[in-house]
Amino acid sequence: MRAARDRVVATVGAAACLAAALSASPDARAAEWFQESELGQLFSYDSNIGLSDGGSGSKRISGTQSTSSIDLNSGVRAPAAKLSLNSLFTFNLFPGNSELDSNDQYFTLQGEKIRERWNAGLAARYVRDTSRTSDVTETGNFILQNKRRNFVSVAPSLGYGVTHLDQLSLTPFYSYSHYGTDLLPDVTTYGVAAGWAHDLNPRIKLTTTASATRASSRTEDSTYYTVLFGATHEFSGH
Repeated sequence: MRAARDRVVATVGAAACLAAALSASPDARAAEWFQESELGQLFSYDSNIGLSDGGSGSKRISGTQSTSSIDLNSGVRAPAAKLSLNSLFTFNLFPGNSELDSNDQYFTLQGEKIRERWNAGLAARYVRDTSRTSDVTETGNFILQNKRRNFVSVAPSLGYGVTHLDQLSLTPFYSYSHYGTDLLPDVTTYGVAAGWAHDLNPRIKLTTTASATRASSRTEDSTYYTVLFGATHEFSGH
């Protein structure tokens, strides 16, 4: 448990230092501080919270849910750099199923530095939620277990303009999920993605991305590769 906590703390600390270094602007007078906040409240009803298939031994739960949220976004931006921290706090209450209640926190740190031909950035995230909150959107497994999860991810990036029409990018990434229970194994994921973009004209861009990912836990290890091709078209009234 302590080793896992130390890994999370070390990753978050290193990410914060790197983001601050990337976003440092030589002209502090040109920097602009910003802060935004938002409050939210959502009421919902779910007829099958655990996504039960109705088979023998499966537990089917239905009920209402109240989700309150506090979203804070602050940082500093300059003509050639930006550093921001988004903090989201959610409070999930199930009046008829209190064992599913949870208080979740999401922190996202982003830094960016832009130069004439290159740019460098960093996206780092720390999440403290539960298997119900995270696996609803990821796998659908262990939703009703409601086990606490600590998740951290770091993804530095580097982009370079080979020509005024072609850009190359490289993004290594790392993430670690810790549950603190034998029911759910900790998962470490790391890899790298490389991309190429070509501007056909001021509105149309062609893109290609290739990535390699390694995921490992105490139960299994897997490696997979992806290649994506795409195109974007910018619509504007100007």
